[in-house]
Amino acid sequence: MARNRSVTLGVIVLFLVALMGCNTPSSNIVVGCDAADLIDAIRLANSNPNRTTLTLDPGCIYTLTVVDNEIGYGYLSPGESQGNGLPAITTEIVIVGDLDDPPVIRRSSAAGTPEFRFFFITAAGRLTLQALLLENGLNAWAGGAIAIEHGTLTTESVGFYDNASPGGAPFANTTGGGGGGAIANLGGTLELHNTVFAGNSALSGGALDNRGGGTILIDEFSLLIGNSAHSGGALVNMDGAVTFIGGHINDNIATQSGGAIFNRGTLVLEQTLLQGNSQTGSGGGGGALANFTDSPGFYPAQVTATDCIFYANAGARGGAVDNVGGMITITGGSLQDNTAEQWGGGVFNASYGATDATLTVVASLVEGNQAQVGGGVFNAGLMTVTHATFTGNAADEHGGAINNAYYDGNYGSLLVVGSTLSANTASGGAALANDGSLMVLNSTISGNTAGTGTGLLNDGDALIDFSTIAFNTGYHGVAIYANTGTVSVEHSVIGPNQPYNCMVNQGTITAQDANLSSDDTCPGFSLVEDPLLALLADNGGLTRTHALGAGSPAIDAALDCFDTWGDLLPLDQRGAARPQPVGGSCDLGAFEFDPLSPPPPQQPAALLLRADTPVNCRAGSSTLFSPLAFLSPGQEVPLVGVNPSGTWFLVHPLDPGLDCWVWSEAVTPLVDLSLVPVVEDPPLPYIPPDETVEPVPQQGCWVGSLTAAGQVCVVPCPAGAWPGGACSP
Repeated sequence: MARNRSVTLGVIVLFLVALMGCNTPSSNIVVGCDAADLIDAIRLANSNPNRTTLTLDPGCIYTLTVVDNEIGYGYLSPGESQGNGLPAITTEIVIVGDLDDPPVIRRSSAAGTPEFRFFFITAAGRLTLQALLLENGLNAWAGGAIAIEHGTLTTESVGFYDNASPGGAPFANTTGGGGGGAIANLGGTLELHNTVFAGNSALSGGALDNRGGGTILIDEFSLLIGNSAHSGGALVNMDGAVTFIGGHINDNIATQSGGAIFNRGTLVLEQTLLQGNSQTGSGGGGGALANFTDSPGFYPAQVTATDCIFYANAGARGGAVDNVGGMITITGGSLQDNTAEQWGGGVFNASYGATDATLTVVASLVEGNQAQVGGGVFNAGLMTVTHATFTGNAADEHGGAINNAYYDGNYGSLLVVGSTLSANTASGGAALANDGSLMVLNSTISGNTAGTGTGLLNDGDALIDFSTIAFNTGYHGVAIYANTGTVSVEHSVIGPNQPYNCMVNQGTITAQDANLSSDDTCPGFSLVEDPLLALLADNGGLTRTHALGAGSPAIDAALDCFDTWGDLLPLDQRGAARPQPVGGSCDLGAFEFDPLSPPPPQQPAALLLRADTPVNCRAGSSTLFSPLAFLSPGQEVPLVGVNPSGTWFLVHPLDPGLDCWVWSEAVTPLVDLSLVPVVEDPPLPYIPPDETVEPVPQQGCWVGSLTAAGQVCVVPCPAGAWPGGACSP
């Protein structure tokens, strides 16, 4: 009786206000713990033109068993978008749960329960959900839990679990569908704050489907974990705009394209972690992200990813990213340990017919990716690499770091500027394999390993200018193998490489201006001497370089300081001024020697740390801090410091200018700790008290041995770990 009285009291209050001849004010309704109470409260709220707040009982489970209405998308015939378990939202309504004991709105799992979503939001509707859970919604057409038609939805501390939109025709007049396992947004406005999507599924967009010009904003505390779909395991964005700032997109699966995200609209990712997502079918790609367009005037397919981490994703092509005919800019962050069965362990970039695919990589780390061809990147579009590091990537065939290739009627065009390609492996072209057009400027290719053409395996048109190719190993044409096509070399240093530098098969190597080779295998080079290079190191700037030793014959040996376009080249790879001293001649290679400056300080080689298991490298010495990078098992990085308790180490990964913290239990210092400086713990960040996500029973985190493989036990997840993953933060 008390629950019914709550709704009745609300009716009386609204009725008395109306009698007073005033505008209906916002109101508050306490909803009892019964599905009928919730339905009555929403109907009452729809009669109020101003905002109504509905407060749900903490811990209550509102189980829905029948279809309340079939209100749906206006352009469909009645019932075609299927039923809703709650009244359609036609005004401004706020539904508030409880952070400590969130109530649940659930579709009954009993046999014979009809299919329905929970909410349909009309163009006039504005719905806000706070601190509650929505489970087991089922709508074959669109939006397993919620559908929006030009309305507005805001969620705060809400969880969407096991909702589905599988497509098909449960009703005779239902066609197609299957978009948005949790939420389908058609031309509406959707904001998601501290919201979790787990275990949702759909034909398109396992958790979210955005189209019709809709907009979605997702904030840093939101999670999309373990969702699945045919395309876009977590999210599909067809022609709208989606912005995801922070947060995690982990362990989602797509059987066709985009293990986490399929995009044909405008997508902005900032400081987002995309980890462990997979694309499993043979006809698509993009373990984490698929970006596709065949008509850019209608589908822009534009992605901007800033300071994001693409880690351990897998796909048939494009282990992390599959870009076909679209435009992607990746700035900062990293692509690490992604795998592709065929092409592009990190990224697959290919034009589609006459539609150019454009890939821009700026100041990013591309490390440890693997594929059959193009371990780091397979490019058959337009690609620009600036101030980036490609290291530890591997290809079974060609292009350990980058394969600039021919694919489906298009040749790749690649520009590499101010970048370092090191420690990559392949059967041919460990750093670069080129079938298209290639230019390498102010860059370093070092320490790579292949059978043929370790630095460059060329079958296209290539130009190398003011660059250094050294300390690579292989069998044939270790620095440059001119199989076919032409290679022009200007102002560059080649060698020492083992067993020798250059080889010409059916192609040509043409030397322009002055160049230096450590042996006589590079035709037309003006200098054949030891360049006296220092080891690859952090000599300043965003990428590692080989410094010229005092007395190197490469110093002041360039005949001019102009690049291949005839423009004055004022800086070397590090950003240091050319020439040194001012008014003199430029040095050959990527490094400009300054006799008046002392060599930059180097991290002592002995101060190293090795990762024993995959581990986050965080902004501070606590799991409350956001991850900035990952260390892979066996990876060694410079050790900068240890916190006073000895529980966290401060390290310096390859990310330019980045210091971050790793948990001591997941790593092994390779040095006497008495030699490591003690660094104070940074202040803990402020984290709102409602961010904890309890693990699903039987889906805790596993504790594994740090010295041997194998699962030891399953425990509740600590902060920073997620259900099904390792306890290590």
